[in-house]
Amino acid sequence: MNGQYQVKKIFTKSDADLRLENATTGLLFELKQKLELEIEVVKVFGFEGAFGWTTVSIMIDKDNNLVKYVGGACPEQLSEVGSKCIIKGTVKHDEYRKETQLQRIKVIA
Repeated sequence: MNGQYQVKKIFTKSDADLRLENATTGLLFELKQKLELEIEVVKVFGFEGAFGWTTVSIMIDKDNNLVKYVGGACPEQLSEVGSKCIIKGTVKHDEYRKETQLQRIKVIA
């Protein structure tokens, strides 16, 4: 190749990334429905906003549905990737992003 190098990059996706790609997304469940779900946390991140630190916890339930929690008072179990627990929460739909969020989350087990 006339002194030029060709670089080939190989990226592998983690198990969590693959689960996120294959999860069912959208406006799941009914608005304001109270749920009890068995979930696994697959991604956690946060940011500093006008009202302090906000945590975003992305979870997948046993039926492969993706739900998200966005808030300042995140339970400790939802702050660790890979943790599994049973939670209760109220459904909120984000019409702009077409996603299902949970509010008022409580960890039961």
